[in-house]
Amino acid sequence: MDELNVYIEGNFKYISDYIDEHLADDLSFDIPKATYLGWISFEKSGLDADLVHKALVEIGGIAVSPGKLYLDHENKHFRFNAASPRYRIEDGLERIRKTFEQIK
Repeated sequence: MDELNVYIEGNFKYISDYIDEHLADDLSFDIPKATYLGWISFEKSGLDADLVHKALVEIGGIAVSPGKLYLDHENKHFRFNAASPRYRIEDGLERIRKTFEQIK
């Protein structure tokens, strides 16, 4: 496995562990098998999709790709790019956590 794949795999593990530790009541995440883009589900939160996507942009300052753009008809997911420097992953997850704390 080349260094880039190892790095991205480590980022996915970090994302998964962070969500399990800090956001498990509202979010879930399964590490994808063949891409650097992961999907974070907020179905467990019970929150309206439009509210979540708007809050992620307005409160979290995060540009999101809603699931409805990619055949998630219930729109209970947003896409997260793991091919980023770790500090950006950490910052993004903190912004997601703060967003969900404010809208719950």
